[in-house]
Amino acid sequence: MTPFGEGFEKRFQSAKTIVTADLSFVDRFQYYRLRTFNTFFGYEWKPQTNVTWQFKPINIELTRIKQDSLFTEAIKQNPLLVYAYNNGLIIGANASYNRIFTKPGSRNISLLRAYAEESGVLLGALASGLTEKGRVLSDLYRFVKIDLDFRHYFNYKNSSLVFRAYAGYGLALETKNRQGEITLPFFKSYFSGGPNSMRGWQIRKLGIGSNIYFDTLYNGSFNDKYADVQLETNLEYRFNMFRLFGFWFRGAVFTDVGNIWFRNDINGLLPGADLRFDKLYKDIAIASGAGIRMDFTYFILRFDWGLPIKDPRYGPDKGATTGFYSDTKYGWFVDDVWNRATFQFAIGYPF
Repeated sequence: MTPFGEGFEKRFQSAKTIVTADLSFVDRFQYYRLRTFNTFFGYEWKPQTNVTWQFKPINIELTRIKQDSLFTEAIKQNPLLVYAYNNGLIIGANASYNRIFTKPGSRNISLLRAYAEESGVLLGALASGLTEKGRVLSDLYRFVKIDLDFRHYFNYKNSSLVFRAYAGYGLALETKNRQGEITLPFFKSYFSGGPNSMRGWQIRKLGIGSNIYFDTLYNGSFNDKYADVQLETNLEYRFNMFRLFGFWFRGAVFTDVGNIWFRNDINGLLPGADLRFDKLYKDIAIASGAGIRMDFTYFILRFDWGLPIKDPRYGPDKGATTGFYSDTKYGWFVDDVWNRATFQFAIGYPF
């Protein structure tokens, strides 16, 4: 579609225009109801078989959050929640680059994905007056974020070894209505834990860094964690086990290493939550475990059990009353913690 014609399309192995609109609704029981509308206009093209580009010059997302009783109480104890959990408007662009690396005749495959997104960087600067409270762009988020994801698959006859490295970084900018220490909106933030990330923890329960503020807030009942930076590395060995009724049952053992952080400690209120390379070893979390995959050809049911071998939230620097005190430095093999497996269920492989 405009502004490109047939001549442009013929230069590539594949080229198309994408127009999408979708709605989503999330009900976090007794905390909030989240409604989101997203629409974008963009292009996808393949200059060669192993390379895919996608560019969306127009991307609009509108988010509305309605607070419930427990969330209102949590905000009273944690005013920092208002930095992330609020109405949002995204107007910007994003782009992605995907490449497959493989040598002729080799079973091994490497994948690289780079993704960049911005919202309101130019618009918020040119129409800053419209971002004041009560104006049409008062809910506008201004930010830039970049993700890099690299995967390598060592494929053998009856097994495979998969290595993955991931890094994500987000920078939030001020508007007239959002001043001070600004973080990414929670629906664009990074989180760790769950079936596809750091499987020794439930989804959104790891981090932030070695900070325990959210774990002790409101008796720990609302400890969903989102941040501006994520680093993670995964190693997984997959192998065939047996066939049953024509379907494969496959096993896996894995190790996940990583965490999430803020770019700073939010006005000194969240010590240990900021990313500093001089304490990176202290903040890194490690999980190991095993899983079973039921391969039904068209989809895979995945069951994983992850053990939090190193949990940076624990250590001798934590007070005994917080529940996170341990004489084990850096959170290695914390008693009654590391040997409690976290069950994860998902459809498809994590990477």
